[in-house]
Amino acid sequence: EDYNDTTPRGWISLFLIMAAYLMKDVIKGAILIYRATRLVSFRLFVGGITLVSVTSFAFLTSYFYNQAIALSDTEIITNSLILLFMTDFDEWVYQLIFFVSSNWLEKMSKEALCYERRLDNTEEDALIVQQDDVDSFTEEPSTNLSLFKYLWFVW
Repeated sequence: EDYNDTTPRGWISLFLIMAAYLMKDVIKGAILIYRATRLVSFRLFVGGITLVSVTSFAFLTSYFYNQAIALSDTEIITNSLILLFMTDFDEWVYQLIFFVSSNWLEKMSKEALCYERRLDNTEEDALIVQQDDVDSFTEEPSTNLSLFKYLWFVW
């Protein structure tokens, strides 16, 4: 017997929830890809492709997961919200780092901004970069922070 009581309304709800929640990441990824083509930056291009790919993967995972186990519209919505809840983990880590060490995070943010301005030397405010920001960017990063800095720059 088939106990599947899903309706098109449940699948439309899934699509709307996922689109509303994930659209910001698709837009950010598209902006990164656009900037990468404008600045000829492989790093920005990889970051944009990664962001769009991870977002697409989250959508597809939710769809196929619900296709496999959801028996009702309520389960479709519940399962998709649980998966979206889990995708917020990286933002929680960012907030935790901000809470624990806001000075360090502010320094990393300045270094990322300095790096971006150095890539995009067509903007006028590239000249405004303070010398201490440039010096802190050119210092050799410690080994335990280099992965975080790479991920931060890509993001």
